[in-house]
Amino acid sequence: MVAFAEKALEGTDNKRRDVENNMILLGLVGIIDGLRPESSESVKLCRRAGIVIHMLTGDHLETAAAIAKEVGILNPATTNSNISGTTIMTGDEFDRLTDLEIDRMSPLPIVVARCSPQTKVRMIRALQRKKRLTGMIGDGVNDSLAVKSADVGIAMGAKGSDVTRQAAEIILEDDNFATIVAAIKEGRRIFENQIKFILYLMSSNCAEVIVLVAGLAFRDRSGRSVYPLSPVQILWENLLTCAFPAFG
Repeated sequence: MVAFAEKALEGTDNKRRDVENNMILLGLVGIIDGLRPESSESVKLCRRAGIVIHMLTGDHLETAAAIAKEVGILNPATTNSNISGTTIMTGDEFDRLTDLEIDRMSPLPIVVARCSPQTKVRMIRALQRKKRLTGMIGDGVNDSLAVKSADVGIAMGAKGSDVTRQAAEIILEDDNFATIVAAIKEGRRIFENQIKFILYLMSSNCAEVIVLVAGLAFRDRSGRSVYPLSPVQILWENLLTCAFPAFG
């Protein structure tokens, strides 16, 4: 926030203490770092995917609440009077709580304003004690401890500090939260395909093994076990039914 004021002066030889008083206020100018257009949609996708977003910031409490409502981390229709005391907290309030008191909170605070680096680390550890997989996104030096403590540390590549980038496992080159959401979606798709492939291999190979083991119960006139498939047929079957799905 920047204030503009004016004052009429006589001459040019004026001392500073005489100039900066009894001025006429012209107005105030507010400066805001605008949100990316895709941020709100990314937050909706996270909520739909079961991902809980916690906002830990050094901004003022009212500023943090307004941004959280605008991006969708908090319900935009929620008024200040309807917000629970544990939904939005300051860093000092959170730090005064013991680990036992934090563990009893359900859910943990969604927005924590005026955070110190230790506040962010305590939030990460509280989530980990609840058996949550944690990811921390940070850019400044004060985020490096939390980024290092999280299961997945993510640093901003364009505006992030060197310390935070060195502490992180992933560097976000475009500094866009939507990129993280897209990466999670792709990772889940790959994981689901791996599960499908493993189940397919287990079912086909188990069926093959059962057939071969069952052959041990049958013997020919010479007393040798009768196998339904020859070694060449086994190799050919594995080549056709396993090789191409594995490539896929």
